[in-house]
Amino acid sequence: MTIDAHGHTTLRLQGSFYLDRVIALRPVREPVVFGELEDGSAATVLGAHHDLANTLGQEYFGIFAMFGAHITPSELIDEVTFTATQLDNFLQAPAGVACDSRPLGARWTGSFRDVTVTFAVVRSDETALADDVPRSCVTLSVVGDWNTAWEIATKLSVLLTLLAGASSAIDDVKLRVRGVPVRVVAAMRTTASGRAPDRGPTSLISTFDDIPDLVTLVARFDEFELAMRQALNPFLGYLNNPGDISVSAAQIAQALESYHRDRRDSSGKHRFEQTSIGKKRFAEIKGALALTMEREFPDYAWMLDQLRDDRPLRSRICDLYREHREFLDLITDEPSLARDATKNRNFFSHGNSGALTPEKVRSIFWSGERLRFLFYALFLVELGFSRDDAHQLLRRNDRFLRLQTLWHSSREPVIAGAPAGGDSV
Repeated sequence: MTIDAHGHTTLRLQGSFYLDRVIALRPVREPVVFGELEDGSAATVLGAHHDLANTLGQEYFGIFAMFGAHITPSELIDEVTFTATQLDNFLQAPAGVACDSRPLGARWTGSFRDVTVTFAVVRSDETALADDVPRSCVTLSVVGDWNTAWEIATKLSVLLTLLAGASSAIDDVKLRVRGVPVRVVAAMRTTASGRAPDRGPTSLISTFDDIPDLVTLVARFDEFELAMRQALNPFLGYLNNPGDISVSAAQIAQALESYHRDRRDSSGKHRFEQTSIGKKRFAEIKGALALTMEREFPDYAWMLDQLRDDRPLRSRICDLYREHREFLDLITDEPSLARDATKNRNFFSHGNSGALTPEKVRSIFWSGERLRFLFYALFLVELGFSRDDAHQLLRRNDRFLRLQTLWHSSREPVIAGAPAGGDSV
């Protein structure tokens, strides 16, 4: 592989390769290409893949260029370091904000899947601001192969996204293999350059100081993500598409519907009722319909296979609301939240067209935010927080306080001649 002064790249390949539909180079067998730069140093093009495929609408299957060594996918890696753009905010150490007077160094070390993970603040405010890079980094030690390293890195980044309430991206990835330093460039949308905007605790969901046992929390998140991926994926999509109202209305509804459908207790049973009228009564109704269809409309009898006794979205939202009623009653009520979730999801899924009025956009946005806090209340309890602690964390959030103000103003009696209150996003 050669790279000239203008950034043009030429690959000299060994082995059999093919071009897929997106014209991305993929080897047929082992996903690795060895080459060298113009200065003679070694380089590797490597593929990696893990279980979080398509989360956030991002590509967790990636092509990676590694500068400094020839590396096989199964080769053991001594150490991986990278920045995560929300880690500064999570550790309450954002550059330029006078909230972190502690010296540089490790803030937390723990174990995740037998890999040692360290969060550390390694740059001063001045350096971070001058170079526009995060102050903190993550180090993975005794990490295994590259696929394992990338899976753990992206899973930690997803957890930081959830705890920050904003997208966290991976950048500045470096390895140490056989004692040799290696720089990694990823050709995928999970990475980003520069620092994330500095955010205080009240704009986050949780900070490091709010978590009594991060090792346990990370392990619980790992289990939850594996079991509840169909709920997490659209929720993460909601967090990462705040400006796309049509997408976000469907995503937040799908996240809560999937959680209600898929969540099971320790015995493997559904935590929530999944049928509307019950199996016995549904079988009786379907049987009666089958007799009529076979007699009157035999060509359409197959349509009976489409009948389901699934709970509708509205009743699922009501079930989840009751889990956190005392918290949610501060910003909405059960009938309003269930109605808005169903109405907004149906508005887009049924193909409505035409320009939305500013009032409609605001209504859909704030409805989505109320549903977001419902999901967060469920999620924090899954991570091990008590209900009271989860509610306390969420009540301090700036967006929650805004929702509380909007809810109280909407319930106040209208005084003749008084100006209408605004609810701008």
